[in-house]
Amino acid sequence: MVRLFEIEALRGVVQHDWTLKEENRAEFDALPEEEQLSHLGQPHPNAQRLFSKKPSKWKQNRVNKLLAALDEYRDRCDALKAEMGLQEADDLAEASHDQIMGILDRIEAIKPQTLKGFQAKTKMPLNWYWEDQDEDDDGQKIAREILNGLVAADLAA
Repeated sequence: MVRLFEIEALRGVVQHDWTLKEENRAEFDALPEEEQLSHLGQPHPNAQRLFSKKPSKWKQNRVNKLLAALDEYRDRCDALKAEMGLQEADDLAEASHDQIMGILDRIEAIKPQTLKGFQAKTKMPLNWYWEDQDEDDDGQKIAREILNGLVAADLAA
């Protein structure tokens, strides 16, 4: 079975019916299994010499229909993305990301002078870098607990 986007690899490729030449049966059977398998409707490249081939109108029509359906699918996706303003949203998100990264760079450069300043700086890895916590990373869990405790602590000195 060909997956949806693998069909793209068949664009411009003439489709054939492949028939194993009977005089090559023993040689084919002696090939390693991975060289006996077909891919995208053709015998393995190392086994193709053992086959005869002729253009297949049915296979070509099927591939052409699949490619047309894929093109229509992509066109509809593009139209929907345009209708929804996805490109504009992506542009806005990228611009926002660049601004946030500039802020984070400035925060990283600041040397905290007080405990409150240190607490504020500690929020950066919690809220930005570790927003998607790895539940299986015990070291990260411990570090997050310590940092969360530090951020929440009332450390008036």
